[in-house]
Amino acid sequence: MSREKRLRDGKRLFKNFHGMEVDSVDTIRFPDHDTLVLVGDVTAISYIAHDDGKEYEHVFRESSAPVLAVSSDGKQLFIIKGRYRFTSRGITDV
Repeated sequence: MSREKRLRDGKRLFKNFHGMEVDSVDTIRFPDHDTLVLVGDVTAISYIAHDDGKEYEHVFRESSAPVLAVSSDGKQLFIIKGRYRFTSRGITDV
């Protein structure tokens, strides 16, 4: 997938979730990690949405729960696997 398509998809997801256009795009250098340490199942995620400042929590169904992993140097967390999607309503189990 091209960078342009990824940017379009990301902007559309942002607008669908926040209800407003993206006003800026930051480029973040994301290093490759070929080794991850599995920590455990993610049971819930809480976050504060940028558009309304409210805190939201999503509790995963057991069958949808992703896995928390960390880079081998312990500096980067990853949420991997799982059966969920991020939509205009936030996180939804599949």
